[in-house]
Amino acid sequence: MTSLDTRPGVYLHNLGCQMNALDSERLLGLLEEDGYRSVAEVQEADLILVNTCSVRDHAEHKAYSLLGQYARQKRFHPGLIVGMIGCLAQREGERVLSRAPALDLVVGPGDLDAVPGIIRALREERRSVVAVSRASGRALGGSHRAASGRAAGGGPVAFVEVSHGCDRSCTFCIVPTVRGRETSRPPEEIVEEVRVLAGQGVREVVLLGQTVNSYGRHQTPRTSLAELLGRIDAVAGI
Repeated sequence: MTSLDTRPGVYLHNLGCQMNALDSERLLGLLEEDGYRSVAEVQEADLILVNTCSVRDHAEHKAYSLLGQYARQKRFHPGLIVGMIGCLAQREGERVLSRAPALDLVVGPGDLDAVPGIIRALREERRSVVAVSRASGRALGGSHRAASGRAAGGGPVAFVEVSHGCDRSCTFCIVPTVRGRETSRPPEEIVEEVRVLAGQGVREVVLLGQTVNSYGRHQTPRTSLAELLGRIDAVAGI
């Protein structure tokens, strides 16, 4: 059945962790505010994005395989825009284009807020854009549902980011390189987001961060994770 919604469609394939899932939700929210609609079938898309993971070799190969498939659709849809976002994009930067030259954009986690503007520019001038300048930045604050006042389709559970990045240097882990140094969100900001989500019908929140148990250690005065949990638990409805 053909949709009566004439807005351009965006198809976002998410790979990787829960933090990626939250980033994808927030980016879809930004794109919807910019005039796009989310579509369930890739054939309906005018914009295809793959949110990538760089923790395991298998995840990287899967990302390149998907992007190759999607890029081939340009033969049948000349106006189609295909992009890689996320941790693999941050790690590889412009090197991605040598392996996947049909890509239109390569954007890291810290620059996701720039995606709607990049897409608008690409509609006017088709050229590959690489934006990986803010590995340590947190471009998208809060959950999309809390930010937009929209809980439709989200169900009673929501992700809430409490911290991002990591200060550890484990030899097997790429997170500090692609997500930046550890930073905790202010507790007041988190509690207010939870209140908004509770007002939208959310009954359970999942707190996200690379090292959640060290939440608040860079703050002055410090709020521990235990204190944050207590404040969230006091929110009516949660």
